[in-house]
Amino acid sequence: MEWLDQLDVECLHGDILSVEAQAVACNVNIMMSLNYRLGQQVGARCGPELASDLDAIRNTLPDGQLGLGSAITTPAYHLGRTEQLILFAWWGEDNEFTPQFIYKCLSNIFREALKLRVESLALPLFGTGSHGMRLQDLATQIVGVLQDFDRLKNSQNFSLKALHLCSDKSRDIAYLDEYIMGQLWR
Repeated sequence: MEWLDQLDVECLHGDILSVEAQAVACNVNIMMSLNYRLGQQVGARCGPELASDLDAIRNTLPDGQLGLGSAITTPAYHLGRTEQLILFAWWGEDNEFTPQFIYKCLSNIFREALKLRVESLALPLFGTGSHGMRLQDLATQIVGVLQDFDRLKNSQNFSLKALHLCSDKSRDIAYLDEYIMGQLWR
C-alpha cells in the first residue's frame, strides 16, 4: 500500500467547482448531456467551448454515445485552476445502479485521471440524490477501487496525490469521512 498510504483523501462539504483540483469528475448521460445539477453548472461556466468539444467527441463515437460507465476527458474551460473534466456516462435509459456499475464508473474515472497524470481529482458523490442509490454502496466502491488500484504493480508511480470527495450534503460527507477513513487507515 505505497500509493494509497501517500494519497490525501479529503471529504469536503461544499461546491465541487470551488475545490482546487487539477481535474473534476462530472456525471453525464450516454449522450454526454450536461443535464444533472453538476453538469448544468459545468456547462454554464465552461460555455460554448465545452459544448463544441462535446459535439466533436460525439461525432467520433458509435451512435454518438459514450458507453455506459465509460469516461472521457475534455479541457475544463473557465474553471480556475481546474484543467480537465472527466465526464463519465452514468445514465443510459433504465440502467440499475448496482455496486458493480458504481465500481465500473469509479474505475474508469481513476483510469482517466492516471492517464492524464493529474495530481488532484475532485469527485462528486454522484447518484446519491434523486437516483435512489445508497451512499453506503458508493462509499464501499470508492474504498474498493482505491484498494484495487493500490495493488497494481505500478501504483507507486501514480501521479494522483489528492482525492477530494465533494457534496453539498453535510450528513453525506460526515458518513463518508468516517467510513472511508475507518476502512482505509485502520
